[in-house]
Amino acid sequence: MNYNILGCDDTMRDFIQELKSIKILSYNDIHRLRTYIQSKYPHSNTKQHADILIDSIRKIIDGYLKAIPRDEQLEIRELLLKDTLVLKNENILLYDIFHVMTTQYQEKENYLSVLLEWMNQYLDNPMHPDDLRMHLHSPMNNFIPILDTPREIQLPSKQNSLKVILSGMTVLLVLLFSINHLHGKHTSAPMESEIPMETSMVENSPPHLPEYFLYKEIDTHRLRGYLKSRNSLLEEEPYFSSIINVAREFDLNPLILFAVAGQEQGFVSKSNALAHEIVNNPFNVFVSWKDYNTDIMDSSRIAARTILNLSKDRPQDIDPFQWINRKYAEDEHWWKGVKSIFHRLERAVQDFSSEEI
Repeated sequence: MNYNILGCDDTMRDFIQELKSIKILSYNDIHRLRTYIQSKYPHSNTKQHADILIDSIRKIIDGYLKAIPRDEQLEIRELLLKDTLVLKNENILLYDIFHVMTTQYQEKENYLSVLLEWMNQYLDNPMHPDDLRMHLHSPMNNFIPILDTPREIQLPSKQNSLKVILSGMTVLLVLLFSINHLHGKHTSAPMESEIPMETSMVENSPPHLPEYFLYKEIDTHRLRGYLKSRNSLLEEEPYFSSIINVAREFDLNPLILFAVAGQEQGFVSKSNALAHEIVNNPFNVFVSWKDYNTDIMDSSRIAARTILNLSKDRPQDIDPFQWINRKYAEDEHWWKGVKSIFHRLERAVQDFSSEEI
């Protein structure tokens, strides 16, 4: 997509460019999920496969809609799928959520506060309400983006309209499972370890995991503060939110992933000349970041899935970090470092003070 941004100051331009750089979902992602589902559920029929895929896709998008009212989340999610992914065959970017919010929801109650809260999740320097209001309502500073080619997104006026969208998505995904080629490209089945397992494919409360390993909401401001005190690149976007969202997808405590990144790469210090390469795989999945270097979402999902898989069949008298250690790292003392960092992060999000580090 090519966008023009009218009358946008440098801060807004930087923010919008950042949103456009964060991919939420692409056809390649769906293709990988499709292959994984087929291999994991070989005895399910096409419709059942499609239902699992739809549920997984929705959970991925929902991870980026926090702070938006639930009923509007549903509308935005299905519209993104219909307009961007289905009709236009384009990737869904974080910017597309912003576009829908600023072009379709201006008359909604509490629109400004909802938009501001959502935006500030992704801004290094939070925007003040007065600044946002000025840009939204001043004809001289109208930052609302438009498309080079006008793009129409029409909200369903009735619940039945939304049902039509949902039905259309089901039909589309059934078709995806009925063919071996998508847009003329054939994708061979990759190794299971290379396929992201979404929330619907992970038990809500895996019996082999202790309670503190399961996903929970944390104080992200304090966690960012801790990471910033370590000069960590992980406190910036898209890295920070990507790890949080992946943890939510897999029902895994996000501090576990940050602890592994802390042990493996010292939280990726910004002073490292190779930091922007290392941060694509701070967990060193598939040997190391040098051998496997894709992006933070991909490596986070692989790390989360690996942790869940390696946690299975753990004897009750063995520490869960130690049990993961047996196959995650060659260093037999690796788990001690991860566990220590995990507890340090727990203390940080509970009562952060840079003087305590």
